[in-house]
Amino acid sequence: MITIHPDEKVLAIKRKFWLPIALQGAGLFLLAFAPFFPLLITNFLPQSTQTIVNQFGPHYLFFATAWLLIIWVVFFILWTDYYLDIFIVTDRRLIDIEQIGLFGRDVAELRLERVQDIKVEIIGFLPTILHFGSLHIQSAGESEEITIENILHPEVLKDIISRQCDELSKTQNISPPPSSKI
Repeated sequence: MITIHPDEKVLAIKRKFWLPIALQGAGLFLLAFAPFFPLLITNFLPQSTQTIVNQFGPHYLFFATAWLLIIWVVFFILWTDYYLDIFIVTDRRLIDIEQIGLFGRDVAELRLERVQDIKVEIIGFLPTILHFGSLHIQSAGESEEITIENILHPEVLKDIISRQCDELSKTQNISPPPSSKI
């Protein structure tokens, strides 16, 4: 997996904020039990409708239970993706581990001396109140920017990375990255 060198110091480890996965889970919970609602209200239906529902009840219950299993698997995949996404800041590099589905993983490393721009993005009422958002890190190279979404206090992480880039540039006599505006 990821090897942290013996002389390398870990400065921060960040995971995604819990609220987006909780909202997805709540939506899946409502979807999971939606097919069971008609079974609960059959007693309030006319007698002729109750007879039809009772006749197909076992088949309906089978398909509703299969639906519940599908929703459970979808939630498990979402949870795995959430739990295994991690961002690590060391005194020399940035490591972004993105889980893709159940069997895919994307690991991106960026040396701190290659960081050119850091941008914090907090959009919306709830993210502003709860202080979570995205962090975009642009590098000097052909690789794309690293984007870490839904992290708590992205401005603190930006400050940690900027401070470490400044310290690294002082020790190596490299010009520091331009400060980004929020």
